[in-house]
Amino acid sequence: MKVRNSLKIVMILTLISSVNFNKVITKVEALALKDAKGIADSSSEIIKTIEELKIKKQKEEKEKKEKEAKDKKEQEEKAKQEKLKEPFKVVKQFNIPKGQGRFKSYMDFRAITSTGSVQYKLQRSAVTGANGVRYCNGYPMIAMSRTFGNCGELVRIKFSGGKTEVFMIGDIKAGTNFAHPDGSVVEFIVSTNSVPRSVRTYGSFDSIYGGTIISIEKVVKK
Repeated sequence: MKVRNSLKIVMILTLISSVNFNKVITKVEALALKDAKGIADSSSEIIKTIEELKIKKQKEEKEKKEKEAKDKKEQEEKAKQEKLKEPFKVVKQFNIPKGQGRFKSYMDFRAITSTGSVQYKLQRSAVTGANGVRYCNGYPMIAMSRTFGNCGELVRIKFSGGKTEVFMIGDIKAGTNFAHPDGSVVEFIVSTNSVPRSVRTYGSFDSIYGGTIISIEKVVKK
């Protein structure tokens, strides 16, 4: 009797287990199908998003190029207009060999001692300005070969580092038709005590007026 009851119990448990197991299988399969659909949907969304991002990026790049082209055109037009308003007239242009003038030496204005010279008179009217450079009538002063002009005259120099500035010739570099033996085409006239340490360290104004000399023009005010 006890054995029969035990067998019935085992059969019932087995049946229950079998039913539950099938339900579990069914549920798992349903979830798997749902997940698979979800993954497929997600993949489609991802692909769609990537395509949208590509289109957006292409549009942004196109707009960027168009803006750059527009800005360039506006800058060119602005430069053209500025040229028309240029307060200086170019008297003479000089041919500058490529790569010249990277070294830009300096001299102290007190080295000009001939009291009857134009150089000396200019220094009497000059003041010490930015980076210790001497300024006369608002122009930074430099020494150059007489090839480029006489004391008191103006030259416009363009540097490959990006700066273009009008200078006054304040002294004549002796013994040269172009560059000093040290390689400098321009020599800044300064008050040495006010010159930046970076300039004093290397003996050159390249840290202020970077690069080589691209062009030199002798100019006069209009």
